[in-house]
Amino acid sequence: MNLAAPKGAQTRYFSIQKTIDIIHKAAPRQLIAIIAETPQDVLKLVEGGVPIKKVNIGNMHMAEGKKQISKAVCVDENDISTFKKLSELGIELEIQRVPTEGKENILELIK
Repeated sequence: MNLAAPKGAQTRYFSIQKTIDIIHKAAPRQLIAIIAETPQDVLKLVEGGVPIKKVNIGNMHMAEGKKQISKAVCVDENDISTFKKLSELGIELEIQRVPTEGKENILELIK
């Protein structure tokens, strides 16, 4: 993960609960990117008060019970219901693998 960070960016690794506990100590000038393993983890963060406004979804690999909905995203029913709940909470959800690709609205893909 450190190799993927832009030059000059600092990386930190926290549990979901520690992120919830300390995120509000960040200075307004800080730009923070949070990488979560699952949509369910994102929902826990949002429900815990982490001010997430937008989620870029990517690299959700194929596994038993999942279906592919884009080049890099495979979902199951639990993922779908979690994305719908995040959307209901006002979170913008998109898939964009790289900046040169167009954005896809995940809600259109999981109808």
